[in-house]
Amino acid sequence: MTVEFLIAIPCLLVLVACACRIDQMKWPRSSAYWILFYVGAAFVAGDILVTAIDPGRRIDGHEWVEAAILCLYMLLTRHQWACGVPKFVERS
Repeated sequence: MTVEFLIAIPCLLVLVACACRIDQMKWPRSSAYWILFYVGAAFVAGDILVTAIDPGRRIDGHEWVEAAILCLYMLLTRHQWACGVPKFVERS
């Protein structure tokens, strides 16, 4: 087992968290920028996850930083999403 597999679980958790948050947002009420943000975050986490499980590829330092930032963001904002979509995500 290599070090690359250590990053697979946090990336999978970020991918699931992004999918859940996108599912809670509704298109007419939610800002398109936030929807695109979570789609992009899910894409980045999925790309790192695929890189981690591919035995022929190594994870670069910037991918470790990206995964750490996404994990921290999801962790620090989880209380805002506990009761549904936060107000700052909705259109004004």
